[in-house]
Amino acid sequence: MQGGEASAFRRYQCERVPPSYRITLMRVRHEAGELRSEEDLVSELWQGVLWGALLSIPIGIIVNVASPTIIRSLDSQNSRAAAKRSAEDQEFRAAAALLAKDRSAFYTLLLESLLRIAFVSAIFGALAGVLALVGQLLPSLLEMTYLGSFGWGIEAIPSLVFAASQLAALIGTILVLNIARQAVTLIREVRKPRDGA
Repeated sequence: MQGGEASAFRRYQCERVPPSYRITLMRVRHEAGELRSEEDLVSELWQGVLWGALLSIPIGIIVNVASPTIIRSLDSQNSRAAAKRSAEDQEFRAAAALLAKDRSAFYTLLLESLLRIAFVSAIFGALAGVLALVGQLLPSLLEMTYLGSFGWGIEAIPSLVFAASQLAALIGTILVLNIARQAVTLIREVRKPRDGA
C-alpha cells in the first residue's frame, strides 16, 4: 500500500472500532508519549515468551521434585491430626458415658458451664462498657485539656477506643458461644444412650 492508502485504511479501521475503545486507545497512546512500532511490539512479545519459557521450565522441575516430599509431610500431619481427633473423641464419649450414669456430676458440670458463661459475659461486658464510656467522654476531655489542638491524630483516639469496645464485646461473645457449644455437645452425647434405651 502507498502512504496515502495506508492512512486511509487505518482511518477506515478506526471508524469500525467502537467510540469508547477509540477514546481508550487514544488515551493510552497519549499517556505513552509515543507510538511504538509493530516491530517493537513483536520483539517485546517474543522476549516475554522467551522469559516465560526460561523461567517456567526450572520452576516446573522444582515443583515436580518437591511435590512428593510436601505431600508426604502433609499426609503425616493429617494422619497425626486424625489420630489425635480420634483419641479426643473416644475420651469425650467415655466421659459422656460416665456422666450419663452419674446425673449429679452431669448437672454439676452443666452448672459450671453456666457459671463460666455468666463470668465471661460479665467481664467482657464490663470491659466493653468502660471502653465505650471512655470513648464517649474522650472528645470532651481532649477539648478541655487543649490536647485536641496539637493534632498528632488525637482526634482518632475516641474512634479507636470505641473500636476496642466493640472488639471486647466480640471476643466475649465468641468465648460464650464456645462454652455453650461444648455444653450443648455434651448434653447431646449424654442423652444418646438414654434415648436409645
